[in-house]
Amino acid sequence: MPLPALPPSPPAPLDVVEADVEAADVLVVDVELVVVELLVVPAPPSPPLPPPPGFSVVSPEQAESAAPAATQNTNTREEVLKRIPALLGHAAPVLPRYSNAARSFACCIPPARSIFSHPRPPAPAPPPPDARRLASRPGSATHPPMPGLPPAALLFDMDGLLVDSEPLWLQVVQAFCRARGFTWTKEHHAACVGGGLRATLSATGERFGFAVEHERDVAAVVDDFIGSVGGLELKPGAAELLSAAALAGLPTALASSSPHRLIDAVLARFSLRPRFQVVVSGDDVAHPKPAPDIFLRAAAALGVPPARCAVLEDSLAGVTAARAAGMIVVAVPEGPWEGRGFEELADVCLPSLEHAHRWLGIAPAAAVAGDP
Repeated sequence: MPLPALPPSPPAPLDVVEADVEAADVLVVDVELVVVELLVVPAPPSPPLPPPPGFSVVSPEQAESAAPAATQNTNTREEVLKRIPALLGHAAPVLPRYSNAARSFACCIPPARSIFSHPRPPAPAPPPPDARRLASRPGSATHPPMPGLPPAALLFDMDGLLVDSEPLWLQVVQAFCRARGFTWTKEHHAACVGGGLRATLSATGERFGFAVEHERDVAAVVDDFIGSVGGLELKPGAAELLSAAALAGLPTALASSSPHRLIDAVLARFSLRPRFQVVVSGDDVAHPKPAPDIFLRAAAALGVPPARCAVLEDSLAGVTAARAAGMIVVAVPEGPWEGRGFEELADVCLPSLEHAHRWLGIAPAAAVAGDP
């Protein structure tokens, strides 16, 4: 039986072709490796099947009058081979359609993209979770070095992180409230850690209903604190981490919410001022932690992109500020951190600065106490 002529390229929906064949006949198109077989069966009983959307049933007379040349195979083998790429790119499975006439059918090839069965491409994999957080789950027994690029700068908080100063802060704020007839508790104070002295004194006035004169009262509380800095101690691992950063050539900044004169007094107490290339105080920014201003200012002063800075913080307000700044966040909370919100914000939670050496990849030659 002659083959139906192939459409011109690029292919549009091909003209309908109808052929009368016996019920057991098989129409075979064999072109090199391309084989399409249509098994012809008798037309179904009345009523006839409705045509698929976009097609219509034609009679042999209509097909002959509409495209008489389509029933003749005038294509050479070479011409058919040339049109195979167009078929592969635009053709769809051959769909048989039956007419009302017995033992006759119409066959068409609508435009689509799969005349043959092509495997569906796999769905794209979901983006992986934050690699840093995945590699350092809080509470794990060990803290392997962070993956990816190491930090290009370290930004440190001061109170509660480098210096064990929170007990002293609690004492001076309690004395400030006691002088006005009120009791400031540890629970009250814990809610203000990391937000700066001005915010803490504002919280005392709001809780107890007395007026706070910020300039006068902040100065008085700072004086009380500075008068007691001789009793402060560095947190475990603080001096060693600063020395390791210096040996590694990492620039460092101190970013504390405390006033400048208090920072200066604490750094002088431990002779730490030479360890920091930049010192940023809460006096230098419009918005204190948990706003990211203080860390962004420190990174700009160091000339290091925020994403390459690692922030070490002990308070939730500080961790929130570091995350908002788009930096690597190392939380070293005082006491247990589970259920306090640190896990959702920090890249890693560590029990002390003694473990920060290894995670940051700047451990000195000597083994760090507490690390395996």
